[in-house]
Formats: sequence, structure tokens, C-alpha cells
Amino acid sequence: MVLNNIKAFFLHLGLDGMVLFLLSPIMGKFFDPMPWSTVVQRLFGLLSIVLCICLGLLLTSQDTKYKEFLSCTLPAIIGFLVWLYCYVNWPDNFNNNAHPSGWPLAYALYTCDSIWMVGFFNNTSSFYNANVASIFSFIPSFLLFIGLELKAVIIKKMI
Repeated sequence: MVLNNIKAFFLHLGLDGMVLFLLSPIMGKFFDPMPWSTVVQRLFGLLSIVLCICLGLLLTSQDTKYKEFLSCTLPAIIGFLVWLYCYVNWPDNFNNNAHPSGWPLAYALYTCDSIWMVGFFNNTSSFYNANVASIFSFIPSFLLFIGLELKAVIIKKMI
């Protein structure tokens, strides 16, 4: 279970890296001024959701669903702790990524894949504030768990 948590954390970081260094520059360079950029942003959000679920297939199945869920929680725990630290220390400057401490920026970078995923359903800027930003920490862990459950279903059908 510990090894799965470590895998889940690094898979989350890999997805963050892909979003930061591949999807975001493509979106910013080619599609930002276009009137149909919302469609492309939603497609990239859907791609992020699908990739996160597929990354869950790489995790090792556990004995019970409870253990499987717990084996995907490290990214959520780390994200929640960073959010809590930012929220307690700078509740008014949470959206200020240029804060001298760098912690709000660290949280924004850590949850950048979740921001894309939520952007698939809605405009994230309309509700990205300090009070609800902790939700972004839990989205990747939940999708990794869905991928792990999907893996169990696939294995059962193959047997």
C-alpha cells in the first residue's frame, strides 16, 4: 500500500509536468485569442481526466476497496497540507501566485492538472478561491482510484 502511494504521488507529478510543459504552452501559444479556445480547453481537460484514470491502471491492486482507496491518497494528503498551510498563513493572498513565500504558487503548480480537469466542466476562474481550492487536491487521487477499480474490473473479465 505504501508503494502504491509513492507510485500515485509520482504519477500525479508526472501528469502535472505534462500539463505544465505540454498542454498549457500549447493552449497559450495557439488557442488563447481564438473564440473557440473554450472548446480546446475543455478537450484538454477531458484529456487530463482520461490520462489520470489511465495512470490509475498502473497502480497495483490491493485486497479490498478500502485499501485500494487508501493506496491512492498520498497526492491528496500532500495537496491538502500545502493548501492548509497557505490558507492559514495567507487567506487573503491565496490567489496571489507572486507571493514572496512561493507557497501559493507551489499549490497552484501542484494542482494544475486538477484545474484543467475542473475546467472541463466549468470555468475554473469563477470559483478558484481559498475556501474551495482544497477540492483540487482530491481530484487526482479520486481519478487514480477509479483507474485502479477499472483495472480490477478488467482483470475479473479476463479471468
